Amino acid sequence: MVIEVTERQLQAGTLGNKQFDKSFQRFHDIGLDVVLDDVDSGGHSFTFVDHHSDIISGIKLSLLDFDPISSDTTIKFIDAWASFAKEKHLDLVVEAIRNKEIAQKFAGNKHIFQQGYYWQQGVKLEDLPTVYGFKK
Repeated sequence: MVIEVTERQLQAGTLGNKQFDKSFQRFHDIGLDVVLDDVDSGGHSFTFVDHHSDIISGIKLSLLDFDPISSDTTIKFIDAWASFAKEKHLDLVVEAIRNKEIAQKFAGNKHIFQQGYYWQQGVKLEDLPTVYGFKK
């Protein structure tokens, strides 16, 4: 079973950090997998994710703030998080995928899961192999 932590209330100081440590450890101890949402744009900074990487099972990277950023830069950003996730043995979900270039770049990568607006578009059955990069 997975519990997704979408946002955390920022708490100052060591006491606040210790409370998160204890909570995440309790989730882990009772068999829940913890996934942190919005690691790039919410309250889950790289430092926070790295600190908890031994007791979480995955991270969700949101591309919502990347609309004005080029696809090339966005892909490099995803690649960096993917390398980190692989090194720490974490699942990586990239959410808010909105264009074909990014969707196809990571299609078939067994270490990166995708969700987003691009995947919700209707596609004709005969176009599936071309659109999603599947072999015919």
